[in-house]
Amino acid sequence: MARIEGSQVTYLAVDAPIADAAQFQTIRLRFKLHNAGEVKLTAAPQLEYRASGSTVYTVVPERALRGIPFRIDNEWVHVRGLAGGTKQSLMGEDIPLAKFLTGNEGGGLAVIGHHSMGANPDREITLPPASYTEQEFTIKLTMDAKYLTGYQFRITDGHTMLAGTQVATISLGRKPALKLSPGQQNGLAVKAPKPARETGAVK
Repeated sequence: MARIEGSQVTYLAVDAPIADAAQFQTIRLRFKLHNAGEVKLTAAPQLEYRASGSTVYTVVPERALRGIPFRIDNEWVHVRGLAGGTKQSLMGEDIPLAKFLTGNEGGGLAVIGHHSMGANPDREITLPPASYTEQEFTIKLTMDAKYLTGYQFRITDGHTMLAGTQVATISLGRKPALKLSPGQQNGLAVKAPKPARETGAVK
């Protein structure tokens, strides 16, 4: 996994979980797909999640939905020639073999991977026998992601978990303390105002 701050991407150690995530953060999740069989495998990688303790996985939507703690997200990338300038990324990009995080772990033929920043499921990929690749998704935590809660992610092909993949874990820490800006004050809860009564002639 990788944390994203602005246009800066910082990858964690392979298989390391995130234990202190927060709402509205952007994170990359990358999975290794390995076809150890003797026939080719064609799949449309789909990212799904579940809260820890649940047995039901849900597809991560492509846009924010009420009650759903995650969505597929675009990233902001630097614009060459424009000091400090950024723009939204494309919906997807290839992952060259030289940028694989797991190297040649597992052996076999390496197939160029793909990084989705807008589509779920992502485009189809075909793996020949005894081959592997890497598949990545960028997600954003929404306001419905619950603090002090863990979530698990997996890659499937139509809700069927793909062989050779693992489960990634993201947990949220404690809710950040409210910090007031200078001049701000803690308010008091008050009752709702009573409905006003109109007087005068009806027009």
